[in-house]
Amino acid sequence: MIPSRLRAAIALALVLNAVPARSAAEGPVGATSSSSKPALRVGESTEIVVSVQVEAGWHINSHEPGQDFLIPTKLEFDLPHGIRVLEVTYPAAVSRRLKFAGDRELKVYEGEFTIRAILSYESSSTAPTALAALLRYQACNDTICKRPSMLRVPLEIRVAATQDGSSRFAVAHAALAWQPFTTDSYDAARRRRAPFVIEFRADWCAPCREMEERTFRDPDVVAAGRNISFLTVDMTTSDDFVERVMRSFRENLSTL
Repeated sequence: MIPSRLRAAIALALVLNAVPARSAAEGPVGATSSSSKPALRVGESTEIVVSVQVEAGWHINSHEPGQDFLIPTKLEFDLPHGIRVLEVTYPAAVSRRLKFAGDRELKVYEGEFTIRAILSYESSSTAPTALAALLRYQACNDTICKRPSMLRVPLEIRVAATQDGSSRFAVAHAALAWQPFTTDSYDAARRRRAPFVIEFRADWCAPCREMEERTFRDPDVVAAGRNISFLTVDMTTSDDFVERVMRSFRENLSTL
């Protein structure tokens, strides 16, 4: 039997990851993110694109709004130590004369626009964690301004724990010890007459990556997983072996 604490942790992770974590919205402003690379290793960089949507009739102040009393739009990041922001590029602003500002011309962002940034993964001195962009802004219409706000936009990037990305089992800190599923490893796990877990995962599966980075490295989960064998079937690229394994388990489950 799998310990209840481990079962609960895995079930909770599946529920939390059922909704893609790539967009955010507050009031008249929403944002999504994308990355030029789905995975990042030490020594590599990636371009982050944050796409912002502002509802019709509203605007947000630009990065340089032209008046000291206005709150500028600013893109920051919540990153683990070892990942650095190299540059942030803001779009060209639109000039507007608004009632509350009198005759003064203000520089604003309207409609849909993008802010770009370059992140560099320079060292793996800390454990990889979830990455997020932080969009700070103030939304206004022709007559009023809302309070300054901060929108947290998750970045769906898999951060490798070591420079050698050939093995996803090499981690910089304690984690569940997953073994590639083979006939021999499966038979050995059964001969131990002890609990074992089989994971079906893929590089394109966002919940899988989230569980690998968070749940399977949680100290309580690692402690609960002692004396349990963990086997993983990598389904990133389907081949004859993967098809045979899937067919075998489907047949076994259909007889239960």
